[in-house]
Amino acid sequence: MFGAAIRLTTEPEGHLGVALPRGIYAVLAVLFTAAALFMASDFGRAAVRELEWPVWGQWAAVAVALGFAAPFGQQALWGHPLVFDAHQAAIVRGPRVVAEFSTVSHVELRERRAQDRFRFWELRVHRTAGRPIFLGREFDDLEADLVAARVATALGKPVKHVVR
Repeated sequence: MFGAAIRLTTEPEGHLGVALPRGIYAVLAVLFTAAALFMASDFGRAAVRELEWPVWGQWAAVAVALGFAAPFGQQALWGHPLVFDAHQAAIVRGPRVVAEFSTVSHVELRERRAQDRFRFWELRVHRTAGRPIFLGREFDDLEADLVAARVATALGKPVKHVVR
């Protein structure tokens, strides 16, 4: 998510998992918290006065920044990776079942291009009903194929390549 490459892990029980980018989440939480602290500080209040914001607008900006910081901090500290649990035959995140293997139709590896010279691959697990499960982005062609193959093998489903 956020441009980091997909990192597959093997859980202690032997199941395949998609690691969380905890470092990125922690950095974003710190940045949003710093923005909120700046807005609440004397220097930040002086800067806002120059912009002629009302007082409620300043505190609303603090609340919004803290509102964005909280989920990122929660993911960095206590977030659960996505695990392909063979015993339950389900994709789970912590105690919650996200999808059962029987509801998965295929694994999609889609090529994306940005500005005609930069390309990357997005990996998603498609269900027969409902939204696809986004697993992440990969920038290396070979690594993207290997990740898609490992996920498809864990699920027992085919890989569909979408090349543009």
